[in-house]
Amino acid sequence: MPDIILHHYALSPYSQKIRSLLGYKGAAWRSAVVPMVPPRPELVAMTGGIRRIPVLQIGADIICDSNLALRVIDQMFPAPKLAPSPFDHAVAHLWEPRQMIYLGTIRFRNRADIASGFSSEDEMKAFRADRAPFMAPATDISKSPEFAPSALAHIRQQAQWTEDQLASRDFLGGAAPAHADFSGFHGFWWL
Repeated sequence: MPDIILHHYALSPYSQKIRSLLGYKGAAWRSAVVPMVPPRPELVAMTGGIRRIPVLQIGADIICDSNLALRVIDQMFPAPKLAPSPFDHAVAHLWEPRQMIYLGTIRFRNRADIASGFSSEDEMKAFRADRAPFMAPATDISKSPEFAPSALAHIRQQAQWTEDQLASRDFLGGAAPAHADFSGFHGFWWL
């Protein structure tokens, strides 16, 4: 079996999603820690400049999408198999992308919240500047303060839905974890 290398950084919620699945599968893998903010010159040649994190490297195969990475890992390590769930597509492709925008607004409520997890003021500024084009409400809430209550309402609704689903079963897939479980929890982990 080829080596598995996960290019990631500790606070990346999408990386946590993949780390969790690798742990659930009991898979052996190596870690390549990368900076939170580009440039990431060691990845440019491999990914063609795609900025997504994590990057899963399996031999010569490079996977830059965490949902695809989940499917590939599940195929490589068939036991324990991810359970099918009617929620897999909705959670992974509808809920998860929107969840990160909402969670960013909640997590970065003020300057102290934004500063947590950064090693320096310069690193924090670089992170905000890097993410601003696609996460404006999360990185500059002063321009859209009305977004925070809406974001909180959405996250509360998602948390309540998750709690309701798990009231009668252990996982969204039933008795065993499903793709939806890994795609649905990592945002709450990040928060």
